[in-house]
Amino acid sequence: GDKSKKNKKFKAVIKDTVAVKNVKCKVTEIKAKGFSKFTKLSQVTIGKNVTKIGKQAFKDCKSITKLTVNGNVKTFDSQCFNNCKKLKSITFKGKKVPTFKSKSFKGTASKITVKLAKGMTKKNKNTMKSRLKKAGISKKASIR
Repeated sequence: GDKSKKNKKFKAVIKDTVAVKNVKCKVTEIKAKGFSKFTKLSQVTIGKNVTKIGKQAFKDCKSITKLTVNGNVKTFDSQCFNNCKKLKSITFKGKKVPTFKSKSFKGTASKITVKLAKGMTKKNKNTMKSRLKKAGISKKASIR
């Protein structure tokens, strides 16, 4: 491997579609442990067709500072962002409320800011807040 690249921070952009043998395929899921322990990963953007983020998908990615979720993820599986100690900014662009399994956001930054979709109903915002807290988001989190 090229040593000069080893310490560089990098971004993961999970695209909406990928071409497999010239066939466009929707990217709908991030597999369990897909990126776990990618310690240099600094920003993650989840494509709008992703509906599930697998168990421990980004666990222990301790350099992630920013997460953008472009669509309506239905399930954040258990511990998917567990122990992402520097994760301090999350933007949800989807208006639907996902299911957060146990500890999916436990161990993220204590002064985390969560931006919810502009068109989200008040009821959904409240549901989202309580679900995020159950998932381990800091009590000091700013969720708006």
